[in-house]
Amino acid sequence: MNYLLEEDLKFLGEVHNQLLKERAEVENDVIEHPAHYTQGIECMDYIESHKLNYARGNIIKYVTRAGLKDASKEVEDLEKARWYLDREIERVKKAKKNG
Repeated sequence: MNYLLEEDLKFLGEVHNQLLKERAEVENDVIEHPAHYTQGIECMDYIESHKLNYARGNIIKYVTRAGLKDASKEVEDLEKARWYLDREIERVKKAKKNG
């Protein structure tokens, strides 16, 4: 399970880097489709299509938008993603331990 999360984050990091290069062409509709969530595929669409729980959805959200919503908070967004990832890892470990 942890391997899948790590691989997903690695993949998302690669996608994020590519999307940063392409972001200039994205129209910014701040209510329906904000640019920081609509790089290629909309973040919410990915989360819903994979039926991710709250923590995993937030991991995707923060990694996807890191540096896009507010460039000065890129590290903060990545730290938030890590916080949710650490919490999710602990939840999965506890669930496996408790059967």
